[in-house]
Amino acid sequence: MATARAKGATVCAQHHVPRSQCPPSAGHPRSVRFRDDDWAAAEDLARARNTDAGPLIISAAQAVLGYARCYRCRPEDPPVPLRCGDLTGRTLAEAITEAEEQAVSQHPAHEPVWLGAEPAPVGDRDIDATLEHLRAQVRQVRAGGAPAHVPPPPASAVFREPKAART
Repeated sequence: MATARAKGATVCAQHHVPRSQCPPSAGHPRSVRFRDDDWAAAEDLARARNTDAGPLIISAAQAVLGYARCYRCRPEDPPVPLRCGDLTGRTLAEAITEAEEQAVSQHPAHEPVWLGAEPAPVGDRDIDATLEHLRAQVRQVRAGGAPAHVPPPPASAVFREPKAART
């Protein structure tokens, strides 16, 4: 099978077409360099989750890119957007796993999912109270140093747990 090769385009040895024409799920091998200790840590975490390092790294890369993938969707379907939430009390890997589970539970009608805890709904009064709280702290610092006791922030700074964590 003869293929035309565009200038600068790489041809897929597996499909014998320019790589830009290969399906996204073609599984072309790619080189990724890791420090030995980082790779060992990734393998340890993957082993603890009963998988290998590949899916762990792919999920982390997708989270950095701002989305998660639903494994039940076709490869050409769009990814599920991530919204950044509060990660307090959990690891990033746990938050990514929860976000992926949320995406799968919505299949096929996907909405953006939270990476971490979803912020509580904020009303106009909460925003005004938060701003006033911050202004008061700034006035205290300008007047002579940090306050001895910082009052708790208003309710607008409270986060809700994701639905998966509540059940």
